[in-house]
Amino acid sequence: MLLDGRKSHILSTALGGLALGIAGTLLPLTMFSGEEEISYLNGTWQTFAPWLLILIGLIKLLLTNVCIESGLRGGHFFPVIFSGISIGYGIALLSGLNPGFVLAVVTASLLGVTLRKPVAVTLLLLLCFPVRIIPWLITAAVIGSLMPGKPGSECHPPAQFH
Repeated sequence: MLLDGRKSHILSTALGGLALGIAGTLLPLTMFSGEEEISYLNGTWQTFAPWLLILIGLIKLLLTNVCIESGLRGGHFFPVIFSGISIGYGIALLSGLNPGFVLAVVTASLLGVTLRKPVAVTLLLLLCFPVRIIPWLITAAVIGSLMPGKPGSECHPPAQFH
């Protein structure tokens, strides 16, 4: 009956890949880890409609979960950072607030929900944001880490690292 387990895994991976392919065809910025796409957004975000930037970020969050749950390889960090930046730019366009501030708060909040470790989130995001924004990063990460979620929904390292 080992084959039945493989069929299930193959089907789930194929469905995850199909979802990724459809979304990537319609919204190419949702593809890959988001690292290169962040650079693209940094130079072009003002040419997008705010609702589209928010939609891209939300779809990327959804796709990240679909891909990981369906067995495709990848991680959470860069996709969540990309999603926060995309959503942050959309909110900045809608609100007129300082984009750097909005990006930092939204990204730290999303990573706070994902990691549940505000200090780790702050340190990770210091790769992307200036030191002067630390108070906002840690505040948003703490608030994000307090958001309710299903038990075990936070990121855990693979078993070999425990």
